[in-house]
Amino acid sequence: MMKRDLLDLVKQLDRAASRRSVLRAGVAGGAAATAAAVTGSRQGQRSARAQDAVTISYGFWDVTQQEAVEAQIAAFQEANPNITVSPQLTPWADYWTKLQTGVAGGESWDVFWLNFANLPIFAEQNGLVSLQPLVEDGSIDTGAFPEALIEAYTFEDTLYAASRDFDTIGLFYNSELFDAAGVDYPTAEWTWEDLRSAAEALTIGTGDDAEQWGFAVTTSYQEGITNFILQNEGRYWNDELTESQLAEPAAAEAINFLSSFITDGLSPSTDVQLTNNPYETLFPAGRVAMVTGGSWRPKPLYEANPAINVAPLPMGKIRASVIHGLGHAVWSGSEHQEAASLLVAFLASAEGEQILADSGATIPSREGMQETWVTSVPEVNMEVFIEAANEYAARVPDGPDGSEWINAIVETLTTAWGSGGSTEDLPQQLADAANATL
Repeated sequence: MMKRDLLDLVKQLDRAASRRSVLRAGVAGGAAATAAAVTGSRQGQRSARAQDAVTISYGFWDVTQQEAVEAQIAAFQEANPNITVSPQLTPWADYWTKLQTGVAGGESWDVFWLNFANLPIFAEQNGLVSLQPLVEDGSIDTGAFPEALIEAYTFEDTLYAASRDFDTIGLFYNSELFDAAGVDYPTAEWTWEDLRSAAEALTIGTGDDAEQWGFAVTTSYQEGITNFILQNEGRYWNDELTESQLAEPAAAEAINFLSSFITDGLSPSTDVQLTNNPYETLFPAGRVAMVTGGSWRPKPLYEANPAINVAPLPMGKIRASVIHGLGHAVWSGSEHQEAASLLVAFLASAEGEQILADSGATIPSREGMQETWVTSVPEVNMEVFIEAANEYAARVPDGPDGSEWINAIVETLTTAWGSGGSTEDLPQQLADAANATL
């Protein structure tokens, strides 16, 4: 299942993260406090032995994966009855702020999800426990994962997170709505023009008063806009990461294409989406016919509506899908580092990753587990996401450290695609918003 493309792409992302650590001028807010709070803690003795009765916290951000997380925790606790794991769900919108302020303030989760882009930030500030001892004693088998994913979580020759999963993006559609409108289902040959034509045919009514929208344009950085910018060979930043490129023709064309669905009434505005989440309400309820979404969504969407399936993303100038992933890290300020490390080792084990594969929640990164994930929801074309990873996935674009610039872009889109905003010169609005965070 795992081919050279996935490995090469993640290696590129790892190199990008390393380059960002050289370009970094400092982490906005709390960087110095982080260093002060945790400096030297990796050299300190662990305060609790694994055999002692302890409770550790586990931070994560995705409610759709909560069931899988809890299943993994239950299996771990059965094998380690003296360790209680308390899952702490924090939505993505608040996750990184809470993590950064928590680490800086000396009160954070013992184990938490960490992605490629943010690992160098916390590792450089001594916020993470080295997992090298777990590798050396065989608790984590790095040979069971693609080398590129191990490298992506390695900083200055030290492993700081154990790879958990990777994900790509597809085009979800409601087959019943397509049948009712007499529109052919999406295929791998679809282009942007096909997406637009189908959205027009599938929309009933117009604007926010529509009975049904053909396509939901969301403000999601990973599931939405970035895929279209990449497909049009656009960029977010220049090579030096000092100036946004969103107003340049390639990116601007993609942004304006998405905006046209809003302005022409083929997509619900962000006003509607803020009160009726497309993934949780509008799409499962049959109010939206199509929406782009990640490989962590098939199971909950299908369970909500069996008419839902998925196809490859429509193609622009090139075919592209964002690829990303996450790993498990241990906070260096944890009072229970040994117990936390045991949990991370379990989550990276064959048993832990098998639970994730069986759940259908997301694609496990441990080699040999992808086929199990594909068959976890047999009614849905899950192979779409593996094909994307193997054949045309593109890494998350380079950007300045942290998520402030991404938040600024999402906030600008939310305003522009709502009743109180304007899509006029939106690419320039986005570029200005991103540049302002520098």
